[in-house]
Amino acid sequence: MIVKIKRYLFIDQCEYLKKVLACFNVVTNPTHTSLSPEFSFKPNEKQCDPKFHQKYQQLVSSLMYLIIGSRPDIGFAVVKLAQQIANPSNDHDQVGLHLCRYLLATRKYWLVYNGLSNKLLIAYSDSDWGQDHEHHKSTTSYASSRNHFLVKSQTKISSPLLY
Repeated sequence: MIVKIKRYLFIDQCEYLKKVLACFNVVTNPTHTSLSPEFSFKPNEKQCDPKFHQKYQQLVSSLMYLIIGSRPDIGFAVVKLAQQIANPSNDHDQVGLHLCRYLLATRKYWLVYNGLSNKLLIAYSDSDWGQDHEHHKSTTSYASSRNHFLVKSQTKISSPLLY
C-alpha cells in the first residue's frame, strides 16, 4: 500500500506479509533479529525431497518480493537463503522461518520518504566476511538513499578469501 500525506510517502506490504506468514504458519514467537547470531549456512549433504524443495523455493521467492517492495532490511538474510535454493536442508528452512518470525515482530514497519527533508545522502552497508564455509567467499550489501528515496542497493559476493 502506498499512502501520500503532504510531502510524505508511506509504503508498506502489510497485507501481502500477512498472507506470507499465514502460508508458512508463522503466527507466534516473534523475534527481533533477522538472523540468529550463530547461523551458518552449510551445504546440504543429502538430496532434498522435491515437495520440501518447492516449499523452500516458495518461501525464498515470497521474501524476495518483500525486499523489492518495502523491506530492504531483510536483503542480506534472503540472499543467504537464496544461495541454498538448489538443495536446501531443514536447517536452511529453519533460518527462513526465523526470518519470518522477525517479519512477524516488525510487520508494521513502513518505508517513509520525507519530501521535506534537507538530508542529501544516506548510505547503509553490511558484510559477512567468511560465513561461506564451502566456497570461502564473503558477501557485502549496501543501500543508499537521497532525500530518503532509495537510489541504489546491491549485494556482491566476492572472490574466495585467502587463508
